[in-house]
Amino acid sequence: MKSSRLIQKTPIPAKLALCIASALALSGLSGHVLAAGCSQSSSTQFFCDDTTIYYFGNPLNGGSRDYTTFDEVLINTSQNGITTPLQGWGVYLDSTGYKFKDLVINTTGSEADGIHSKNVGGRLEAENIKIYHDRNQF
Repeated sequence: MKSSRLIQKTPIPAKLALCIASALALSGLSGHVLAAGCSQSSSTQFFCDDTTIYYFGNPLNGGSRDYTTFDEVLINTSQNGITTPLQGWGVYLDSTGYKFKDLVINTTGSEADGIHSKNVGGRLEAENIKIYHDRNQF
């Protein structure tokens, strides 16, 4: 009769990191670092007040342009739409673009379109987009 030996292996760092990341994701904790003016009310909702989502001021701080981890992204801005400093818009597009599930933008400022694009175009993917300007839906 053969006896089996238990061989103790040390964990591989990549597998250990994957286990830790999976545990954090499943427990509802998030690794997102939020910019000033933005908050996460739960794992499904992301809010920004008077903060424009754009290529340099990305509220997720890390180059991520995929907001589909949130069921809804709500952006409220009352500032006038200008480029210096960049303000007044919900999303300012560049050539790379962004992804959302549900995107809701409320703007009340002068020339404050919900979505504004640089002259290079841009791409925005979303399941649903609602833009309200001064309580009018577009």
